[in-house]
Amino acid sequence: MNITIYSQPNCTYCDQAKALMKSKNIAYTELILNVGQKQLEGKAYVPVQHLKDRYPEAKTLPQVFDGKHRIGGFAELQKWLRHD
Repeated sequence: MNITIYSQPNCTYCDQAKALMKSKNIAYTELILNVGQKQLEGKAYVPVQHLKDRYPEAKTLPQVFDGKHRIGGFAELQKWLRHD
């Protein structure tokens, strides 16, 4: 698996998605959308356009990908992990 989670600060579902991955001991890469927040050292930030270019239909966060395959948001991640 090559999981990437696009998230943003103060996003409850983003936090839940990351906690779920940690509880399953599944490694992931977090890409935090740069929405003008203070950037912390050691975190990976990307412009919002980065996600829009990859998946223009994305309207909510988190957005979770396994490689190039879009899993979806938190609810879809839960379902995907039950069937994986």
